[in-house]
Amino acid sequence: MKSFSVLVFVASSFFLTSGQTPSGTPAGPSSQTSARIKNFGSSLQKYEKKRKQTANLNAKNDPLKSIDNKTDDDEVIKIETGLVLHDLLVSDRAGNVVTQLKGSDFLLLEDQVPQSIEVFAASENSRIPRSIVLVIDTSLLQFPFLKMSTDAAKTLVDKLRPDDEMAIVTADLILHSDFTADKTLLKATLNEVEKRGIEYASWYRRGARKNDQGYEHAVNIGRGGQFETLLAVLNEMFDDKRKQRVIIFQGDGGHMIWLKPDKNLPYPVSHTTRMNSGMKYSGESAIKKFGFGEIEEAIEVSRVTIYSVIPGIRFFGLPKRERANRARISWAKVNEAFGWKTDYPAEMTRMFEDREENVRTAGQAAMFKVAELSGGNTAVMEKPEDAGRIYADILGVIESRYVIGYYPTDGVPSERRRSVKVEVRGRPDYTVTTRSHYILK
Repeated sequence: MKSFSVLVFVASSFFLTSGQTPSGTPAGPSSQTSARIKNFGSSLQKYEKKRKQTANLNAKNDPLKSIDNKTDDDEVIKIETGLVLHDLLVSDRAGNVVTQLKGSDFLLLEDQVPQSIEVFAASENSRIPRSIVLVIDTSLLQFPFLKMSTDAAKTLVDKLRPDDEMAIVTADLILHSDFTADKTLLKATLNEVEKRGIEYASWYRRGARKNDQGYEHAVNIGRGGQFETLLAVLNEMFDDKRKQRVIIFQGDGGHMIWLKPDKNLPYPVSHTTRMNSGMKYSGESAIKKFGFGEIEEAIEVSRVTIYSVIPGIRFFGLPKRERANRARISWAKVNEAFGWKTDYPAEMTRMFEDREENVRTAGQAAMFKVAELSGGNTAVMEKPEDAGRIYADILGVIESRYVIGYYPTDGVPSERRRSVKVEVRGRPDYTVTTRSHYILK
């Protein structure tokens, strides 16, 4: 009974975040052998050495470069030295996206000091090339959403502009395809990612869960989780300052409970939840060497816009009683996915359901928070068939955003966090969504 309990606690807490095949061999086209693919995740080593070294990352965020203020249709905006760019979305009180605004309509404050907007770009009449990274969780619990999600991502690939580029990462810290504009290659990579998830699900369900191999696999894959992968992407992927930087981040966020506790954590995780999720078996070593504060700082340094996609039942933002009701449904789905028994003693069932509620709520809170910090947004994919709509909405939002550029009054790179506030002049009924802080390095 003890070994089974270990597997239940550990496997469900790590949520099988990698979905990797039994061999552990990264999938993807064999031609993808760039140094970045081979070394992906190397920036995380710095957190093992010294927690305070959060900003000196492989991305080497030089000051952003500026863009020519041109508005001809389909003209690629060129980047030059010195300018800071922010993208933003404007909506009215009904939530409708507002387009057709001009640069003179905006008021921009940095650290409460008005800034002169030198460049303004609206999607419908000018554009900046985009670098998009898709981070997708292929774990067993996410398997029901995998096919429709990869199909939706292929539709997004079809709509990329000729000067856009995209990279594909899975949430077990594997970069499958570095940035490329080759749509055929991107679709082939998505096919491999889907195939990999199918192979792992088949392997697990054939009986690996019933022996020590299944237990060891559940433990090992917990070492590379969703937020480690996000942090590596933020640190390492966006060294081209000529393009808008976007992350589509799909996962349930459950790995958040293993982050090092800090004051930035968006949702409290109790010691009891950690213990009931496997810490009693794996020990304090299961806790990561970085906390949510490091993720927040990496977002501010990279100035990436994150669009979070959460597959599964929604918990975050709901009343406690409703979350408890949903936890019963969610725990039943976990048992179904892993093929576990369901006739637990009543006390153990309540413990599992409490843990499910806390972990799911905490994970979703983290997913919402990373999007909010970056000026992006979040969608909950409660049904697999929602994937097409959600990915289409993300692309629509990306193409509806404005880009503004300015030379900061204080343009000296430093570790200092700078506040950003953007308003539409004379329109208090309009809401501007953008990042609230950034770090100029």
